[in-house]
Amino acid sequence: MIRATRVELTRLRWRRAVVLLLVAAVVVPLAIAVVIGWQTRPVTDAELERAEQQVAREVEQPYYQRQLERCTERPERYGVGPRVADLDDPAAVAAACEEQSLPQVDWFLQRSPLDLGRVYADTVGVAVVTVLGLLMILVGATFAGHDWNTGSMGNQLLVESRRTRTWAAKGLAVLLVGLVLAAVVLAAFWGGLAGLASLRGEPVGDAVPGLVWSQSWRGVLLVAGAGLGGYFLTMLMRSTVATLGLLFVAAVVVPLLLSVSGIDGNERLQPQYNALAWLTGPLSFPQFDASCQDVRGDRDARVAAGCVVVVDRTDAVVYLGGLLLIAGGASLVSFGRRDVA
Repeated sequence: MIRATRVELTRLRWRRAVVLLLVAAVVVPLAIAVVIGWQTRPVTDAELERAEQQVAREVEQPYYQRQLERCTERPERYGVGPRVADLDDPAAVAAACEEQSLPQVDWFLQRSPLDLGRVYADTVGVAVVTVLGLLMILVGATFAGHDWNTGSMGNQLLVESRRTRTWAAKGLAVLLVGLVLAAVVLAAFWGGLAGLASLRGEPVGDAVPGLVWSQSWRGVLLVAGAGLGGYFLTMLMRSTVATLGLLFVAAVVVPLLLSVSGIDGNERLQPQYNALAWLTGPLSFPQFDASCQDVRGDRDARVAAGCVVVVDRTDAVVYLGGLLLIAGGASLVSFGRRDVA
């Protein structure tokens, strides 16, 4: 089995389309990291000077001067209370009002420092996993589809007549590529951003590494599973185009129909929500039925009454794992019984 898998890995490596897809899987996350680094680059002295000059011009505007006068006369109306400044000290009140009412240099500096916590909260990691997953689907479909389109599958079975062994070796090759690719790319993406933040002296929150690790290993499994799913479907349908068409229906048409169907809890049947729940945690979807308008209580009570649909990681494992098992089983049965030209 190991030898057969090595052969399939070599065959996969020599597929030019697969190589291009793997290159894209590295380049796209790299480009995202570069953009994040550029957008959060430190402010230069020239930019700081321009911002200070702009503040100086804005401060001289009559509107801001009137607002400053009103603040010094009635500081509490402008948010300057005892906790902010000593109201009995005119100088302290004036300084607080200037900070509260007048333009500040930060207003004219459009860039924020690199914050890994913010990058995580903005679901940039989810976007990277999504890109990797889509490309791995294409890798699995292209790898299997080439053998069917060129007719080389029959020649391969002349060398290895045990179809189950051939099917498993190909699938294992796709799985290994997906695992290694996702692990390396995600480690490089987050490690690169962490290194850049360290070079710039930006702090990393204590909870961020744990959150990133939790999302990343789940992302690795999801990406590898996506590649395996593309392979299973193509071995079943024996056509890359048919696989892509079926995936389009499953990813776009079916969720759209479910969304407009009005079926209660249809969110549990939509692949994108299950994938997102697997990566980020439980998702909640309020239901707007007339019967829910009279339901009172906390979130648990609304969930129990069916007024809030929750898609959690257990649901995601059952849904996504079930789809993968069904596709894999159908693919194996089809490959073992159908004629190969």
